[in-house]
Amino acid sequence: MFIPSLLKTSISLIIIHSFVQIGAYGQEINLKTLEHSDFLIWKTIQDQQISANGDLVSYRLVPGEGDPSLMIHSIVDSSVQRFDRVSRSNMDYTGKFIYGLITPYRDTLREKERKKIDKKKWPADTLFIYQPETRITQQIPFATNYKSPTKYGDWIAYTVKKDAFPVDTAKDKKNKKDIVHLIVRQLSTGQQDTLLNVKEFAWSEKAPVLMAITDAMDSTQAAGVYYFRNHKWATVKKAKGEYSKLSLSPDGNKASFIANHDTTKALIPPFQLYYYIHTMDSAATIAQMDSSSLPIVSQHAELQWSDDNRYLYYGRAEKPYVRDTTLLEDESVNVEIWSTDDPVLYTTQNVNKAVDEKKSYLHLYDTQLKKHQPIGSLAYDQTRMVKEKNSRYVLLYTDKPYQKSVAWLGDAAIDLAVLDLQTSKITPIKKGLLTIPNLSPMAKYVYGYSDADSTWWTYHIETNKFSYLNTKRLPLFYDELNDVPGFPNNYGAAGWTKNDEALIINDRYDLWKWSPLKSVVPEKITNGRTEELIHRYIRTDPDVEFISDTEPWLMHVTDDDTKSSGYTWYAPTTAKIETPVLEPYEYSQQVTKARLNDSYLFKKENFSVFPDIRMTKDRFKTNTQISNANPQQQEYKWGTIQLFKWMDWDSVERIGLLVKPFGFDTLHSSPLIVNFYERYTDALHHHPTIDPHRSTINYAFYASRGYAIFNPDITYEIGLPGESAYKIVMSGVQALMKKRIADPENMALQGHSWGGYQIAYIVTRTNMFKCAEAGASVVNMTSAYGGIRWGTGLSRMFQYELAQSRIGRTLWEDPQRY
Repeated sequence: MFIPSLLKTSISLIIIHSFVQIGAYGQEINLKTLEHSDFLIWKTIQDQQISANGDLVSYRLVPGEGDPSLMIHSIVDSSVQRFDRVSRSNMDYTGKFIYGLITPYRDTLREKERKKIDKKKWPADTLFIYQPETRITQQIPFATNYKSPTKYGDWIAYTVKKDAFPVDTAKDKKNKKDIVHLIVRQLSTGQQDTLLNVKEFAWSEKAPVLMAITDAMDSTQAAGVYYFRNHKWATVKKAKGEYSKLSLSPDGNKASFIANHDTTKALIPPFQLYYYIHTMDSAATIAQMDSSSLPIVSQHAELQWSDDNRYLYYGRAEKPYVRDTTLLEDESVNVEIWSTDDPVLYTTQNVNKAVDEKKSYLHLYDTQLKKHQPIGSLAYDQTRMVKEKNSRYVLLYTDKPYQKSVAWLGDAAIDLAVLDLQTSKITPIKKGLLTIPNLSPMAKYVYGYSDADSTWWTYHIETNKFSYLNTKRLPLFYDELNDVPGFPNNYGAAGWTKNDEALIINDRYDLWKWSPLKSVVPEKITNGRTEELIHRYIRTDPDVEFISDTEPWLMHVTDDDTKSSGYTWYAPTTAKIETPVLEPYEYSQQVTKARLNDSYLFKKENFSVFPDIRMTKDRFKTNTQISNANPQQQEYKWGTIQLFKWMDWDSVERIGLLVKPFGFDTLHSSPLIVNFYERYTDALHHHPTIDPHRSTINYAFYASRGYAIFNPDITYEIGLPGESAYKIVMSGVQALMKKRIADPENMALQGHSWGGYQIAYIVTRTNMFKCAEAGASVVNMTSAYGGIRWGTGLSRMFQYELAQSRIGRTLWEDPQRY
């Protein structure tokens, strides 16, 4: 009954506010109020890419509803080439070509969908290939897919429907399969080769070498695997069967795939692992079903190669349970059986069933020694390798002994070990460690952060030495603001320096260099704590594993008080850091560097500035705006945002976000929406892109319509989460009323999930708010305590005892808190 009244009030306030803004020279500029229809025209930026030399930048502009556009920006002459309706695109490795798929008009496809027309009869996509140097575009109709080598330029392979061929190539005209043909093209010469009836294809990473699987389109044609090199096709395997998981070594000289040639329709398909070298006449079987504890070659595990082209990784699996097909339906038992002794709750088993049925254990084939090596096992079912997958050591771990405790802890400890691939020896490291383990880039260390010990640890493989970081007389390396009963999170690690000499870890403000074998105490790199400046290392090249000892480090710096941010450089050779220039913007911590020079892409944003793409070529001294995604924003009324501080009822200073509506003045207090979750002031300079969200309000939308918005940071007293929120929210709202910002007759609450619970609590304590919306809220912690989470199948009890709900005790220890 309160909602119409609130809307009436907000509408009247909009009428009171002026519809005009005075321009720089006194002219009146009409500004529009944001409407729901504006959600459809506002654009986001997706799939940004930069060429190898930094001369080209491409990105897609995607509206809330409608057809996206690909924009290709030339840095040389500032020209922009636009391609409409592009669903995906890529630059080749050299940056000399850009290609992608152009889809039919969205309205056309929606109409087909509305009429329930079979998707096979929908209009096909078109492949475009654009050469920026000549500005020539070629379009290939009836395209379905394309791929190119990730680290080698000038080549593309794409599939097209049979409609693209003037002559129908299918022998069986009644065959209902989707028939596509593969075309491999060298872009610089235009020379191309074709393979018919292709089901799957894959490139080598660093060479113009490709493999493809063809489908059997009729009884006279067998499926097969083919190898393409130097404009020639070679038959790798040609026989009836099911083929999949194509994989080529990075240099393209070796390849593998799996196949099942069984014609008896066995209940357990006998997949085989095939291996091929470009000098062989045909592929050879190197692994198949056997009598081991992991007898099955997994059809689900991806095949992977080491970066040095030596090791092939594949999966083996346990023999699955097979249902007796001789039984009639009424003779089969269809009962779910579970017990309290199960290590995993039945509900979790049910959620994970599809994944568990495809579970495999990592194995290795050494192509030099012609030898297989088990890596994962029933004892250690999880593995981790270095990125290149070519090190001597592999990290092994398992949480199986601790899975039952997940039901009340929310997480499981693990047992860790190291496998030496040269000797096949497994060395246990530690049992029962609550951590996420990693291998250092050179595989000299296993390392991680121990949640229970609230500190970092390393294990030096060569000396078998396990070390905890000595934090005596040092700042905390875990969340200083933690207010949940469970273990606090850490601030993360930037990575390792060259040759695994030192691990760079973060505290709240600074970076520290920890050399586990050389020093007990880490060395501080930055000095941000004094001025409350948060320093974070930015990795601009994902292919570089080490943090350089000689080249400058790019740093992101944030003022913890004002939330202003910017970039700076740290010189590891002199241990000096440049003084950062901080501005009232949120500068992106994701920065993309051109492969061949110091051209960087980044974004900056605040409440009124959209995060458009920007480029710098002089290490952030100056920059150029590349994109202009939403120029229409200047036509609309837009609010402002600030940090709002007040003293709560216990004389403790509190802080929150305050959005003021367009044209705000203290002579006319505004209708207020209180929207909150936990802490949000770090998002002060986050831009509110105009889009509808499923669980929260859009701040710019409501500010345009005359509302003020208040988002207080909530800190919690363990055991009293609802009361904690109530005191902070109410004291903050009273401060806003006192300053004539909030209209006491027109205030509302809005929140979702955890925010929804807090609102449900608050409305039992006050009638101050005219209306409230609480989405997905828990209003009875006692019954919810034993509830099951949909996504995981876990019991919710750990959430209430140790995590976000912050009760701190079990239901049996203190039922009144629930």
